[in-house]
Amino acid sequence: MDIANLKEMKVVGHLNFEPSVTSTEGDFVDVSQVEKTGIVYFSSYPLNEDCFAPHKDVPMIDVSNP
Repeated sequence: MDIANLKEMKVVGHLNFEPSVTSTEGDFVDVSQVEKTGIVYFSSYPLNEDCFAPHKDVPMIDVSNP
C-alpha cells in the first residue's frame, strides 16, 4: 500500500499465497533489515500443538522503491 496520502491510499502490489492449514500466514513480518537491504521477510508460525508444520517458503518482499 502506498500510504503517502492517507485520503487516497493506493494498492501498489499484491502477493498470493497457498492456502494454509497448519499455520497463520503473515503473523511474522521481519523488518529488521529493511533499512539496509530494502527487504521485508514474511512468514508464519505453526499452530499445531507440537509446533510441526510442513516446509514453507519465506517470501522476501522488495520494498526498496517506495
